[in-house]
Amino acid sequence: METRAHLFFECSYSASVWEHLTKGI
Repeated sequence: METRAHLFFECSYSASVWEHLTKGI
């Protein structure tokens, strides 16, 4: 459960980061 939650957090965090990067470009 903890690992899955961690992976989910990492995924959503990466998604938001990519969104900011694409908007910056």
